[in-house]
Amino acid sequence: MRYFHVVGAPDKGEEDDDEALEAVTWDLAVACLALSVKFHRDVLFPLDVIYAQEFLDLAPHRMEFANLENAQRDVLEALAFRVGSVTPGAFMAELWEALPTLRILVGFDGGWDGVQDKAWDVLCDALQQQDLLRFPISLLTAATVTQGVLEVLVKRYKATGMNGRGKSLSKRDTASLRKAAKKCSRGVRLDIQEVLQISDVSGVNA
Repeated sequence: MRYFHVVGAPDKGEEDDDEALEAVTWDLAVACLALSVKFHRDVLFPLDVIYAQEFLDLAPHRMEFANLENAQRDVLEALAFRVGSVTPGAFMAELWEALPTLRILVGFDGGWDGVQDKAWDVLCDALQQQDLLRFPISLLTAATVTQGVLEVLVKRYKATGMNGRGKSLSKRDTASLRKAAKKCSRGVRLDIQEVLQISDVSGVNA
């Protein structure tokens, strides 16, 4: 998707054109997978050799080794070789290690895991939106982690009847719980912005 966002997708036309576009799309998809494996194969299971033919077999059409090599080169050139440097997961790990306020706020059992699950849910849903590509990964991660913190806190406050400071909550409707969660998480949101050097993510909490 990032490739077509950069170079533009061809207009649909005759059936032959559609078939050609589908073949090119598959070539690029397989190339992206191959590039991803090259960047991450040392840290992701099964930690074993993956041969070129295994990638070629993924395409529904006959894909030659030269097609795979050309597609990988096209992807790298279209993206100015800026791939594999940062991921949302890396930013999340950095935030957890760097921010004591975050660890204190959601350090309870299932808290941080819940934040990450929510963040990944939002990120995966957003992958279908082309506008997503206009924003840096750091901003997207900050926004989704902030959203995840709110969702986890609201759920916890509703279950315990107390806010993050141990005070009883007189109102337990969703709006009131969300307001309390935003108040308790304000410091964490500001810390996230500072660590990732972004100006504001408050819009995602509206």
